[in-house]
Amino acid sequence: MPRRRTVIGLVVASLVVLAAAAGTTLAIAGLQPPEVTMPQVVPQPVSIATRDSEPFELTRESRIIAGGTGAESVGEHLASAFRPSTGFALPVITRAATTDGSPHDITLTVAPGSAPAGHQQEGYVLRTSATGALLSADTAEGLFRGIQTLRQLFPAPIESRERVDALGTRWAAASVDIDDFPRFAYRGAMLDVARHFFDVTDVKRYIDDIALLKTNQLHLHLTDDQGWRIEIDGWPKLTEIGGTSSVNDERGGFYTKADYAEIVAYAQQRFITVVPEIDLPGHTNAALAAYPEPPAQGRRPRSTRASRSASAPSASTPRRPTASSPKSCARWRR
Repeated sequence: MPRRRTVIGLVVASLVVLAAAAGTTLAIAGLQPPEVTMPQVVPQPVSIATRDSEPFELTRESRIIAGGTGAESVGEHLASAFRPSTGFALPVITRAATTDGSPHDITLTVAPGSAPAGHQQEGYVLRTSATGALLSADTAEGLFRGIQTLRQLFPAPIESRERVDALGTRWAAASVDIDDFPRFAYRGAMLDVARHFFDVTDVKRYIDDIALLKTNQLHLHLTDDQGWRIEIDGWPKLTEIGGTSSVNDERGGFYTKADYAEIVAYAQQRFITVVPEIDLPGHTNAALAAYPEPPAQGRRPRSTRASRSASAPSASTPRRPTASSPKSCARWRR
């Protein structure tokens, strides 16, 4: 009896394996429609519906067709995101410059009445299918938010900064209908460059990362006990001395006025506002290291032989901020 049960069990298990294999073969052969899965988009759109149909496919022949105020610059941003990994030219052309369309084209439109009602500033509508990708909004800002969603519909390797030549690579985006707008007007991220300094290139990369998540505010923490990171013309030692330190004796650094202007402009192109934090009157050790005896109110610091010998470091041994006594901190705050 036990032997018979064993044999029956083996037969049943074999049938299950064969059935699974047969189902897999049918799916591969195209005889069974593939399961439609919901795309993972962050943040989740207000409304997203998938269709059981062929996806939109980006190919070597694809173009980005732009129409309306600001659509062309948004199109260039999208093209620059896709070109490195795909190797496709992805020309950005105006709608007036073409009379034909292709099922592999991406069409970007800025026009009144395109966004979901009541959400004209940042709302957008996205439709993707085998006949093309259509993205529309009332403003260039809304259009920019929409291309972040479109980017996330493609396979993750499309975000690579290097050419992806894997065998059989297909740049397909699920067939979806999306209506979206932000739930919150203020969507912020912070970068603490006071404790750990990041150069301009790193900050730009961070801006690109948060833009993909539709963040619209960058809180840049520029000063604290551990370092002073922004150039101030009337107080040069803030960066000459206060900018040399960081947490755990990591490298210091600071942004010149040109550096900061470059960061702000880069963020602005991605519809992100930079919110600078100058941490005063507390957390001032980096400032105190530079100016231990601040001048009288309303007067600039005066460089004297005595003050230089007392507070300025030599060129070979830069002075680093150290903890100040409560008395000196109180004197600075007054």
